[in-house]
Amino acid sequence: MAVRETLDHAADQPDSLLAALAAASEDGDRLSQDELFAPVVLFLVAVPENVTSLLSNGVIALLGHPDQLHLLRHISCAFSRRAVRGR
Repeated sequence: MAVRETLDHAADQPDSLLAALAAASEDGDRLSQDELFAPVVLFLVAVPENVTSLLSNGVIALLGHPDQLHLLRHISCAFSRRAVRGR
């Protein structure tokens, strides 16, 4: 979705951060679409980068601590079995 389309879509989502930015005003002045453009681009670029870094660092940390990786696998299997059984 293009940035301009994202801005337009935000108006339809009253509980979104973009809608709050678009609706914010000070002394009757509201942000223009050009002023909203920079934060939208920042969100679209920063969020995937943040998730990538978080996942990468998590994998590296688990590989450096095999005991924690084993524990995570054991807990994950236990949760999966319970979910399948419906408990």
